[in-house]
Amino acid sequence: MIIFFSLIPGYVLLSAINAVLVAKLAIFTIELPFKSIEDVQIQRRLSLCLRSNSFVYNNFTNLINGDKVTMPKWKGILNGPGCLDINNQSNLAQIICKKGVVILENRVVMATVIQNFQIKCDISFLNQRYFSKGNSYLVYRGFKGIEPIETV
Repeated sequence: MIIFFSLIPGYVLLSAINAVLVAKLAIFTIELPFKSIEDVQIQRRLSLCLRSNSFVYNNFTNLINGDKVTMPKWKGILNGPGCLDINNQSNLAQIICKKGVVILENRVVMATVIQNFQIKCDISFLNQRYFSKGNSYLVYRGFKGIEPIETV
């Protein structure tokens, strides 16, 4: 009887240790080399690939004499080494698995690329929103089916 009661606490302790190990394996996460876009700019170890025809691109450039010029803090990082012209989705599929490259892209576009091209690596998404912009619908005043819009 004494042996039986000494085995029960040992079994409970063993079960608890196994439960902790299984829980650690279940929540295994991959540590990314950066936590935000600001980290990419501060560390200066990665290239940030971005479509040059997107509204987001404007947040990394200044308009000087009608030309978009990369801001000084993003020079050498924005569309730097390893980036191709990702206005073409096939180029995006080619560079997505390169080391040292971070791609800032809309989830809808990325989903299309993943669906249409064979990607041979795991992709991690940062669950953050950057550069949210409101969209406007511009219509002429006589457009039927809408209420009049007040002008500012």
